[in-house]
Amino acid sequence: MSRLPTSRRGYTLIELMLVITLASMVLGSVGVLMQSVWRANRGMQGHRDMVRSIQRLSTQFRDDVHIAASVEAAGEKLTIAMPNDRVATYHFENQAVERTVESAGQMARHESFPLPPHATVAFAADPQGERGLASLQLTYPLGAIQPELADRRTLTIEAAHGLTANGEN
Repeated sequence: MSRLPTSRRGYTLIELMLVITLASMVLGSVGVLMQSVWRANRGMQGHRDMVRSIQRLSTQFRDDVHIAASVEAAGEKLTIAMPNDRVATYHFENQAVERTVESAGQMARHESFPLPPHATVAFAADPQGERGLASLQLTYPLGAIQPELADRRTLTIEAAHGLTANGEN
């Protein structure tokens, strides 16, 4: 009696374990890669938010100073006297530049411009010349791993007061 060759059906246990191991390795690598992508995306989103906040601060600061009748800096505070009996005050608090506008002694508006961690802000007003100059100097670290050791970037926003007469802001 001769045996007929039998066809093999199914897989051996070793083959199944090998496939499961390889699939686990691939999925683990994909998971690590996705986590890195999400971390990079969060970092970029934070950077974009910071840039938008600084752009809004810059635009609002210049608009306020341009319509100002007078600008006065005292310590970490800048006071801007505007038309229509309004006063805008800028000060640095809790890693943000806070802007408040008072009209006839009542708070009319409050805005906060968040800044990066370990940022510093300095205000200055120079009443010299025909038009006074107000400035806001922002210094912040370029790295987030060890901010105290990172290189620092300094951004100065300057504006001359009394350039426009409208007080529509």
